Amino acid sequence: MSSFCTCTKKGFHSPKPYGSNPALLHIDGVSDDELRDQLFVAREAGCIGIVVELVETQFNGRVLNPSLLSRLGVMCAEYQLLLAVDETLTAIRCGAPFCFQREEYFDVISPDLVFFGKATGSQGIAIGFDGQFVKRFGLLGSSRSRAVRKWQNNFQKPLPTADLIQAMTTIEIAVQGNFVMLSRIIGQAIRDFVLDQAAERGHEVTPPEILGGLESLIFVRKDIAGEMLVMGAKTAGSWIPWVKWLPRLEKDMTRSEVLEEIIASNSNSDATMPYSDDLPQTRTPLLGNNGQSEVAARIRSTSRSVKNQSSRAVSFIVHIFRGGLFSPPTLTYDPLLLLLNHDDQDERNRLTEKWKDNKLQELNFVGVVSALLANVLTSTGSWPNLLPPETTTPWPVRTCWFCGIAFALASVLTAADQTIRLHRMAGHRDGLVLIRQSLRTQDRVLIGTEWKYRPRKMQVYAWQLSVLFLAGAVLCMISGMIFLVWSAVAEDIGRGKGFDDNGKVAVIFTSFALITAIIFALGQTTLYYPVPKGGDIEDSD
Repeated sequence: MSSFCTCTKKGFHSPKPYGSNPALLHIDGVSDDELRDQLFVAREAGCIGIVVELVETQFNGRVLNPSLLSRLGVMCAEYQLLLAVDETLTAIRCGAPFCFQREEYFDVISPDLVFFGKATGSQGIAIGFDGQFVKRFGLLGSSRSRAVRKWQNNFQKPLPTADLIQAMTTIEIAVQGNFVMLSRIIGQAIRDFVLDQAAERGHEVTPPEILGGLESLIFVRKDIAGEMLVMGAKTAGSWIPWVKWLPRLEKDMTRSEVLEEIIASNSNSDATMPYSDDLPQTRTPLLGNNGQSEVAARIRSTSRSVKNQSSRAVSFIVHIFRGGLFSPPTLTYDPLLLLLNHDDQDERNRLTEKWKDNKLQELNFVGVVSALLANVLTSTGSWPNLLPPETTTPWPVRTCWFCGIAFALASVLTAADQTIRLHRMAGHRDGLVLIRQSLRTQDRVLIGTEWKYRPRKMQVYAWQLSVLFLAGAVLCMISGMIFLVWSAVAEDIGRGKGFDDNGKVAVIFTSFALITAIIFALGQTTLYYPVPKGGDIEDSD
């Protein structure tokens, strides 16, 4: 890792506004005395400060050690040099607004200048009034504003209005989308995925030798990238065996199926896209590489269109029949998500109370219906028998009815158990808090762009068990009746009676059962309404 001293001629008489060429400092494996000697020579040559890259962006993305950065900061203060940090690529992408604000660097240095802007489409310099050198000027309060206005008057190339609007919009999107946190999550997901893919292809997986950079500023070794669908930004030279990848900061980049479509080639030589230094590589750091975005968009568009066409009808039917009895996710999951994460505690308590009351009413209704159904199933022995008196009821009929009784009793017991649990928890002084804690996961997770408590999946299913048991009991009862009537028909045919009265009963009963099922399906279709996910439902006038 190398740092640069920004140099200028003594007396500031350089004909070039940016001074002379920078001097290179060698800091790897050097002692403090050797580093001081280099700084002394640079200062005598007219250097006024040090520019540090926390993440090297021209080779393999090597990350600067915090202890080494601390040494540089101390020596800058000792020689009265400005300490500047180059954040043109690392801003936002490295898990903090600026990379030097990460937890490992935050207490190490206070830079005087920060170079930034490539991510926003414009470039600039941020001045830290609390920087270790600038703070010596004692600029406080209104004096800072006067200093800023004075510097602004010296600008030779003001930023065009269109570029300023674009930059401000980009920053606003990054804040609202929580790109800082996304960069950490996406970076970790992609790095794990690339390592897994490299291991599958027979490479020795040692992260520092395969991957470089920090968070979502990713460097991939060129031979590894060549076996995947990775279109990397061009590095400093064709001889460098690394490519730089700036993945787009969108939450779907954490999903393995999306990464599979974008990166993995499934060892198909026709699908691989080796990196080429001859290809034009442009980048928009917050949105990702152009090549990667365009290729990935085409791949995802084709794949998703095929999947959507093949599963649209099935998905629609499944959603219809998950309404009512089984409840769609937006009517079971979303209420829990809302009551667990509302900002206002009173509103959380109100939503929890509402959920508790509705659930108690639902359990009461399901328990009564299940008890009635269990009573009906236990009385099947007294039903008119279609079989001859000496014939034993076929085992499929008995199996269905006994299973139906078990389902019905399980539904009654589950409804009673959950009702008692809710009443007992609600009787506690902090009952509503207890209910919420029993429903949620222990830690917050990233949902969309916010960290929220997620309802435990098993809790969501557990509170639907009584309804599922009831539906199973109904299905077993109807199946047993169908087996019974057609068993009688089979018995008559075996005795040589042919298609007699029992056959008529079987045909008419089966026809009515099918008609009832069709009407039920039509009713479900009529009652179905696609509730949007997230709980935000607008009431149009």
